[in-house]
Amino acid sequence: LEMLALNASSELEPDLARDCNVALACLSTCIVPLKVLPTALTAIEHVSQSESWKAKIAMLEYLQVHVFTNMALFHSQKDQADRVVNIVTRLIKDDRIEVREKAGKVLGGMLHCSFISADVASKLMDKFKLEVSKKIKKKPKENEDPNLFQANQSKAILVRHSGILGLSAFVFSSPYDIPEHLPDILMVLADHLHDPQPIPATVKNVFQEFKRTHQDNWAEHKQKLTEDQLATLTDLLVSPSYYA
Repeated sequence: LEMLALNASSELEPDLARDCNVALACLSTCIVPLKVLPTALTAIEHVSQSESWKAKIAMLEYLQVHVFTNMALFHSQKDQADRVVNIVTRLIKDDRIEVREKAGKVLGGMLHCSFISADVASKLMDKFKLEVSKKIKKKPKENEDPNLFQANQSKAILVRHSGILGLSAFVFSSPYDIPEHLPDILMVLADHLHDPQPIPATVKNVFQEFKRTHQDNWAEHKQKLTEDQLATLTDLLVSPSYYA
């Protein structure tokens, strides 16, 4: 599995990359016997810790199809389902932004199809909100090592961005309705439009997608928002300078 993931994006050998992608696609759609499931997840966990960020992305794509193909099996094996969630939530904090963003999309898909239970989803939501609320220092303290300050700031931005991606997954998981928890998440995201990059880019992308998927039934959807929430959203979604 590791060899396939490492070579799936090979630019030097396009034929090899194609064959590896075909092999991964075929493997991911296999029904896994119950006794093999722990071994399969161990292999996936191993590759998800690779030094290659492209291998991690390949494994996230593989994992997403693997989970949907074996959904019934995972529903009967809570401990194995928890391992899947742990892999995705770990990679949503990866140093590489491409890996974080891919993990966020995979998480959104898992929430959308109810692979993640309501209790676990609620705990994840609280965890992401906590990460988003952590402060990011704008200036170093007096006599603080500039390099140390920069390292700590980069780490703080990464943690907040992972929280933003996690909350974004909840938005993407409800493309055609507004569940009870969604308005509050949207307001939290709106508060971070002026954070350090790449956070604003992620937030803008979420609202663009939210507008695209909810505009057809907006007259109905807006009934689930308070006046203040509706005013904030309207300002974000129709402001002429928003997409500038």
